[in-house]
Amino acid sequence: MLDKILKTLNCQYNYSFDDITLHRDMIGYVCIVYKSDRKYIFKLFREQYTKQALQSTEIMEYLSNCGYPTAQIIKTMDDKPYFIFHDEGKERVGILYEFIEGNEPDKNIDTKLIGRQTGLLHNIMNKYNKELINHNKPFFINRYVDILTNMNYPDVHEFKEYGDLLWNRISTCSTGFCHGDFHTGNMLRNKKGQYVLFDFDASAYAFPIYDIAVICDMTNYFSLEDYMYDDTSRMLDRFLKGYNEFNIIHDNDIQGIYDSIAIRHYEVQATILENLGVSCIDKNFIDEQLNWLRKWVRLSK
Repeated sequence: MLDKILKTLNCQYNYSFDDITLHRDMIGYVCIVYKSDRKYIFKLFREQYTKQALQSTEIMEYLSNCGYPTAQIIKTMDDKPYFIFHDEGKERVGILYEFIEGNEPDKNIDTKLIGRQTGLLHNIMNKYNKELINHNKPFFINRYVDILTNMNYPDVHEFKEYGDLLWNRISTCSTGFCHGDFHTGNMLRNKKGQYVLFDFDASAYAFPIYDIAVICDMTNYFSLEDYMYDDTSRMLDRFLKGYNEFNIIHDNDIQGIYDSIAIRHYEVQATILENLGVSCIDKNFIDEQLNWLRKWVRLSK
């Protein structure tokens, strides 16, 4: 497969690539492509993520034109930001990006600066005039509940009841652009001190506070201790001092940030299981996730 991708890249771009290695595989292949002493990032999306892939190119082009630091897309010989890769009768979107030199930021140290740039991102995207993919309850909550139902998980009713409660509370929060996967692994601090943002594949019209929840979350995904809630609150306070310079968070949205941390457990689990299959987890793992949510109910009241 990698040999076929490399051959296709050399046909699509005005480069002579020497080698390619697989970095990870989730919603598609993420590869590192080599040309002499230079590196590039190539993403080959699964067929079902075509719409998300194409939308990501439009968002990144818009942000770049607005002066916001994002990874640069390398255009094909036909001057397009992507090409179609034919794979066993399937058409998959392929996008080549520049390789960003930089370091993953430490959110404990760079909290206010990351908050400031996040506020700027949301402010700029408030003026984005193209229609975004809409992510609502079926995406954030119901996907996971449906998977658990099909697995005949005995306590699925608890996931459903808490999911309904979370959604009822967050549904009154402000809506707009949401990056969707806004953690430090999707940004690099360059030599200019900017946080270059990438991986816009999960972007949608949803809740901007979801991005804030992801970056400020100081809990452990697999186990939850009381002090983690307090750590998250302190992180959020520092983050908002920067964020509010460009985009104000309303008081009624604050609780929604804490609710979004729990909602992310539904959303992430659904995405993992849709791509890797239900065999990658067992009942004990789901039980631990349910216990996590039970604790969060108590802590976030």
